Amino acid sequence: MKGGGWLQSLRLAADWLIHQRARAFIFCCAAAMLLAVVKGQDANWDLRNYHYYNPYALMHGRLAVDVAPAQLQTWHSPLADLPYYWLASAGVHSVIFTALLALPAGLAVFLLWLIAQRLVGQAASGIVFVCLVTMALTGASGAAVLGTTMSEWHLCALFLLAAWCVLNALNGTSRERRWLMGAGFAGGLMVGLKLTSAPAAIGLAVFLLCMPGAARQRLSRLILLGIGGIAGFIVAFGPWAWTLYERYGNPFFPYYNAIFQSPWLPELSYQDDRFRAESGWSFIALPFQLLITSRDLVTEGNMRDPRLLAGVLAFGFVLLRLRALAGFAPRAWRALSAGALATYVLWLGMFGMYRYAGAIEMLAVLAIIGALTAVEIRVRAPALMVVTLILVACTLVPPWGRTRHGPPAVQAIVPDMPANAMVVIATLEPAGYIVPSLPAYVPVVALINSVMRIDQYRARLQREATDRVHAHPGPLFLLRPRGGAPERYYDSQPIDAMLGQLGFSVDATGCRQVTTRMPDRGWELCGFSKTAR
Repeated sequence: MKGGGWLQSLRLAADWLIHQRARAFIFCCAAAMLLAVVKGQDANWDLRNYHYYNPYALMHGRLAVDVAPAQLQTWHSPLADLPYYWLASAGVHSVIFTALLALPAGLAVFLLWLIAQRLVGQAASGIVFVCLVTMALTGASGAAVLGTTMSEWHLCALFLLAAWCVLNALNGTSRERRWLMGAGFAGGLMVGLKLTSAPAAIGLAVFLLCMPGAARQRLSRLILLGIGGIAGFIVAFGPWAWTLYERYGNPFFPYYNAIFQSPWLPELSYQDDRFRAESGWSFIALPFQLLITSRDLVTEGNMRDPRLLAGVLAFGFVLLRLRALAGFAPRAWRALSAGALATYVLWLGMFGMYRYAGAIEMLAVLAIIGALTAVEIRVRAPALMVVTLILVACTLVPPWGRTRHGPPAVQAIVPDMPANAMVVIATLEPAGYIVPSLPAYVPVVALINSVMRIDQYRARLQREATDRVHAHPGPLFLLRPRGGAPERYYDSQPIDAMLGQLGFSVDATGCRQVTTRMPDRGWELCGFSKTAR
């Protein structure tokens, strides 16, 4: 093949993909599903803790039966996890449901492409499409959770759907109100599914406010967005919030308890502040810090990703050259940059955890694509491919825990138990995923975990759980990690000693093994008895 022939063939194939939107959508979904399946079955800490237990508890009315088996996250909304639970509990092979869990990622990338077409006009070629898909699916935030239960791609898809609706609303259409309320509804669903997406929702509002129009017109648009947002939030979170309020007096239980003051737990915020920005300098330094391998900076594992810095530089480049770029949407780019900045500042100031930065990662990719399509057309394709390869090669995706594919995906094999038994949990390790495999007649009560403790923060939930175990007339069993050194609490106090202070002792002889496929220490059921308090 003559020189340059391979590039021309690639261009023709890529242009064929985007000739029809249906082809582009199928390609996005297929790429996301394939990459997710190759990465392996989800086995992350949160899945083992609550993503499988919470929907089980909802479907089987366990909120009134069990006590905090999934630790602090026992009271997270189970709505987004229901599809996974239905598939996994039905015995569907992990390859199938891993691929299905990647569909929101395919939708998100397709929506990103639609937005890119609107913002760069005729420059949106097939090569641009292929590079955009590659950049978007391989980022440290997105790739780490691809095909998993963490639901971050669901939120990205809703955020990009909302942004696309805003662009359609302000495109001279007669249905501006419907588009704006639709955008708000998508944003409200996003926050309702996961409260940590609130910075992206506020960024969306900033994006809308910065679009052209008179002050009164902008205000009316924002009101329409807000009405749709409230409706979406009520649909996604309202029923669960009411359930929590009725039972605990706090619709966000256990979070924000310093405000709602539920008597069940101490008046604390219960927010994870490990990765929040510590100073104003952190907002400037982070994009540069992510150029080198870091640990415990914005995530627990090692990671590296140049997309954030590249996105900042790309936004600056596009904004400086907007007047010279035919086919670009200048006002939309300016508004988008303001929304991206607001989202970044709020994300880092409130959370700072990188897997919550999916919307920011998508906006960074969009800016990179915008900057690369602004270069001369003769060098555009090579520049796109070179930058894409550099980004992929320099990215280190944090490990969130995966295992090989195969059945059973999550279910555990547990020993037979008497009809009047009770299982007690006292560990900081994630044990929630085992509970659905226990006999349905067995209540599960946690005495020690991230929310159950015996120090000055002991509250009504802890006291009533302890009294309930003491009052139980049947045999007791302790579900605990198998092997290794005896587990200690955060303050280094042995957990067995803490149980002793609550009036219980563990019989380590005759423990029976619990079999799972998850990559943890393994589990066992041991004898558990009451002592004098």
